[in-house]
Amino acid sequence: MSVIEKKFQILLIEVSHKIMTKLAHALEIDDIEARGLSWFRTIKTATSCASGLKKVKTFQPDLIILGIATSGAGGFEVLRGLKKSDDTKNIPVIIVADLDDDAHEDMGLSLGAVDYIRKPLKEKIALARIAIHQKIIEQMRKTEHESMYDPLTNVFNRRSFDIQAELLWEYCIREKQSISLLLLDIDNFKRFNDEYGHMQGDIALQALASSLLSTKRRTVDKVFRWGGEEFAIILPGSNLENSIMLGEMFRKKISNLKIPHAESSRMLNITVSVGVASTTPDENKSFATLIKEADRAMYIAKEAGKNRVCSL
Repeated sequence: MSVIEKKFQILLIEVSHKIMTKLAHALEIDDIEARGLSWFRTIKTATSCASGLKKVKTFQPDLIILGIATSGAGGFEVLRGLKKSDDTKNIPVIIVADLDDDAHEDMGLSLGAVDYIRKPLKEKIALARIAIHQKIIEQMRKTEHESMYDPLTNVFNRRSFDIQAELLWEYCIREKQSISLLLLDIDNFKRFNDEYGHMQGDIALQALASSLLSTKRRTVDKVFRWGGEEFAIILPGSNLENSIMLGEMFRKKISNLKIPHAESSRMLNITVSVGVASTTPDENKSFATLIKEADRAMYIAKEAGKNRVCSL
């Protein structure tokens, strides 16, 4: 995802229909802007531990509010299970319980809950505590987004490339699939910047990135700003022939871009040289070799006259 998701998903698991309805309604009408929050809330509810666990998998909540029955049976087991699973252990859980014994609160927090709200429910206090945790999550996700995306073009950055390249390489080894890499470099970009200015160059980079995102065919195909005027696209499950065809699609789309001039009605054009490399990975190969092959192919495209797609 190239933009921060502006939706905050809350799963409320509560056996008491009265409490669940009351809290869900309060969350839906709560003034999030007044609390300094940015993301609209989506609330889903479950009236049993079993249905709650099923909804965790399909709904993928950002926050779970877990009601604990008087005996504590079931609820704490759900919490324990959530914190043991790699898929759910990082989802914050707030416990809502009418257990006044401090030992029960201590148990919930020791099992990994981030907060404890007592029944009978005091609505203002509950909403304030939930808002605190939403704000923490919003800030964490914003920081994560900024560390993984290029701020100018809003595609993945080089740091993200290094992380995702290894993950996709390992995935293709497990699935016995091919993997391809496209490296794109804007032709004569220094001359473009010298003639039209760096602000116009930034507009060109943004237009190119947007074109790459709109042209790629699958969500698994990842677009990165490799550095400067270079971009990279990782294509898991794509062989050389298909990757060359896709590279040609990118090249044509970019060459047809009409970039508005900042100070006149003139429309500007850019072109790219594209290097393509593909392999079926195994334990004896590395992604670094694929990078070298794609880089060499891009160099050949430059030497052959630019505005073309080449592979070794």
